[in-house]
Amino acid sequence: MTDNPSVLGPRRDMAMHNDWWASGWEHVLPRQGFPLTMLIGTASQPDFTGSLDELLQEIFEGHWDMIGGDLDGVLTFSWPDEEWDYTEAPEGREACEANRWETFGAPAHSRRLPK
Repeated sequence: MTDNPSVLGPRRDMAMHNDWWASGWEHVLPRQGFPLTMLIGTASQPDFTGSLDELLQEIFEGHWDMIGGDLDGVLTFSWPDEEWDYTEAPEGREACEANRWETFGAPAHSRRLPK
């Protein structure tokens, strides 16, 4: 843990609001949506005065695999090192990722949630 006066005390527990799972956001947002919501929720706790970078440094020593490394990582819908399931998504990783970005950027009235 680093000494940082803006981060008050050790923060080992990440905060997550229970409404996340009921919201359905995990079906719409890139895969980093959940961990970034946890990071922002933790940083939003009373008496926290540091930045997201400082919180990430304190809890994960600056690198968190769930967000692809650090806060400058690229948003994606799939894990780059996962074994691709061609039975579930035969179009391949790149086509699936492109489709998810298209769905993510579509107007609300035309969005489709995955089955």
